[in-house]
Amino acid sequence: MKRLIRFVLVGVALTHADTLPAQSRLVEAFELERNGRFLEAARLYRQTLRSEPTSLPALLGLERVSEPINQQDSVLFFVKHALELAPENRFIRTIELRSWAAADSPDSLNAAAERWIAREPESPDPYREWAFAVSQRGDLIEAQRILTLGTERVGNSSLSRELAQLWVVTGEWIRAAEYWADATRADPGQAPTAALSLARTNPTNRDAVIRALASGAPEDPAQLVAANLLAVWNRPLDGWVMLDRVLPEDPAVALGILRGFVERVRRLRGPKSAKSRGFALERIADLTTGSFSENARLEAARAFAEAGDRDVAERLLSQITVDSTVVTPSQAGAMASLIGVMAASGRVDEAEDRFAQWSDRLLLGDVSNLRVAMAWAWAEQDSLDRADAIIASDSSISAMDTKGWIALFRGNVKDAITMFRAAGPLVGTRQESTRRTEMLALLQVVGTDTVPEIGSAMMALHSGDTTTAVGELQSTASRLRLDGGRAEVLSFAGRLAYESGDFENSERLLRLSVDIAPEGPTAPLSSFTLARAMLDSGRQDEGIERLEDVIIRHPNSAVVPRARRLLDQIRRAIPQS
Repeated sequence: MKRLIRFVLVGVALTHADTLPAQSRLVEAFELERNGRFLEAARLYRQTLRSEPTSLPALLGLERVSEPINQQDSVLFFVKHALELAPENRFIRTIELRSWAAADSPDSLNAAAERWIAREPESPDPYREWAFAVSQRGDLIEAQRILTLGTERVGNSSLSRELAQLWVVTGEWIRAAEYWADATRADPGQAPTAALSLARTNPTNRDAVIRALASGAPEDPAQLVAANLLAVWNRPLDGWVMLDRVLPEDPAVALGILRGFVERVRRLRGPKSAKSRGFALERIADLTTGSFSENARLEAARAFAEAGDRDVAERLLSQITVDSTVVTPSQAGAMASLIGVMAASGRVDEAEDRFAQWSDRLLLGDVSNLRVAMAWAWAEQDSLDRADAIIASDSSISAMDTKGWIALFRGNVKDAITMFRAAGPLVGTRQESTRRTEMLALLQVVGTDTVPEIGSAMMALHSGDTTTAVGELQSTASRLRLDGGRAEVLSFAGRLAYESGDFENSERLLRLSVDIAPEGPTAPLSSFTLARAMLDSGRQDEGIERLEDVIIRHPNSAVVPRARRLLDQIRRAIPQS
């Protein structure tokens, strides 16, 4: 019904178009254009121009609808009349250039541009719009000629941006960089646009592009473009060093540039990205006040902690003002981060003291996470009683997992199994979950409740001493019954030895495991790892034979698809005789 009413209203407007005010005709023309009724819209736009020859909305509207109805020439009549009345109007002259280009009349287009230039010889606008009109018709070479002519007449910097964009389109990256450098020197605010334009530079030209941008004086703002590009091209620290040299003195401008840099490097991964983000955020904190400064400093501290630079993280966190009576979320977050950094750096006593003072003002999730972090820190210092005490009252899943590992470090197999079951399979990272599930499966086949040697082995493994862990596990296996986990412990020790690159010891332990329980639950994985150890030792034939044995002997094992893929890779790599 609404569409019918609108149709009737438009029809009435067309019937009485000559009696309608100009503004009403424009509204109706636009509505007709929006609905694809271009002929009727063109009629109303023309009627408007007869009463208001310099109306820009009507000229632009007529220009838009003239192409789909193939009446581009009709625009030029009204443009000519408009220019007679308003020769100084740059928008009308721009429409004239576009209209001659649309009419495919290059001579008339050039003549119109020269008339504009004669009227405004010092302005870059005629050259800019002339080149744009030509480029829209696909003639990029002519557009470049026009812009080059313009730079000769009115100066290089005024048209550098347009030339840079044209060189980007044609893939001339170094020339594009040179012109973007000129444009940025004239207007440092062009730096983000320039970086976005040059970001697609192919890898072989990237160093040359950086040199072209950074070839000027140390304070050259073109280096802002280079800094942003280095961040985009995964060289964030190099980008920060360059950015730091050329930050504008105006705080507002500098803040905009810094925030843009932070967002670029935030998309990257790794310690270099985190550290460069930390540097930029610290500078933002220095340039702002109040909660903005605190939040930036807090985020900077977290970035440095993520990068492994805990000293800097702690220094930044200690600078955040903390009111003991009114605690903001950012202050509570800062203190949680500071406690976590202290625990991770081994200063667990200090971390506990801070935690005791702040536990009632921290977020519930932070409280649990910090307890777990401090428990792990004490465990790493072999202070298992203190580790237990911190998380004794914590029933969270993460705490259950940590309690399980602490029980295991003591050699308490029974309690470790209970805690690992309570934690379930999902807590922690995928790697942590896999290792816990693997450990639970191993402990469940051990026939005794307490095995101190397993505890010391796992403690050594957690400390990074795989050699000691493998030796302790081998010793433990010798004390276990054949049906009480001996094969499983040997298999675990053999796989650890393989992961550490000790192929000889790995092979010996894995063979013992398979010989003890050739049809046991760990036999397929032991045999597969044994095959990999043989292959990595350069014994290809033996490795292939062992892989084939895994596939034939254990067809229903989950390890068989991996064995098939590895076997296919090896066979494809063997030269055909």
